[in-house]
Amino acid sequence: MEATIGNNIQRRSRYLFFSAIFLFIFVLLGFTLKVIVHPVRLARYTPLVITHAGLMMAWLFLFAYQARLVANGSLKYHKKLGGLSVWLVIAMVVTGEWASINLFYEHQRTDLLVGNAFTMSTFLCLYVFAIYAVKKGDIDTHKRMIFIASLSIIGPAIGRYLEILDVNVMLYFVAYPLMLIALTVGYDLSVNNKIHKATYAGIGFVVAMNVLMMASMPVLIPYFNQLLES
Repeated sequence: MEATIGNNIQRRSRYLFFSAIFLFIFVLLGFTLKVIVHPVRLARYTPLVITHAGLMMAWLFLFAYQARLVANGSLKYHKKLGGLSVWLVIAMVVTGEWASINLFYEHQRTDLLVGNAFTMSTFLCLYVFAIYAVKKGDIDTHKRMIFIASLSIIGPAIGRYLEILDVNVMLYFVAYPLMLIALTVGYDLSVNNKIHKATYAGIGFVVAMNVLMMASMPVLIPYFNQLLES
């Protein structure tokens, strides 16, 4: 079993650790470069937005640290931090939605209101399923759901890179799936030449949520715009 501590589990945990470090740097660099290239965006960095960003980065740091603990065999502390992560997730979701509502009213960013709602919903569903899996003793599924949940929140960072490069933002729907698939499938293939069913399920769920988001935009954006005008 993959969940057994040994060389395989350590190799997989190192993969998750370095993936988490990459995601942390990728997200931080994307938002930093955006501010440097377009300093006018600093006006949107209210204390609430900064708090939400800090919580998101804290999640990616926690993801890396948790993978490190597993690689070192520190499962006791891994489980304790896992239990405490619930409060971090709640804070992430609440501040994220709160910030989106503020941007909606202050800057008429209906697209951010809808997009962030789907992003937070996707992350939350994957996180809840990861918790459910570990309670059932399915550690393999748990790790993959946490990994994919972490990948589900990097969409805004990808958007910042596209804005910096001044390319068609629709390229997001090429760049994001490629990164999602490459990292998650790479995880499965890092030890076994087989893709886990949880990987298929997680990727499928994220893709489905993104498709649903785009399909609902033509309906939700006019609705919220009308709400804004009233």
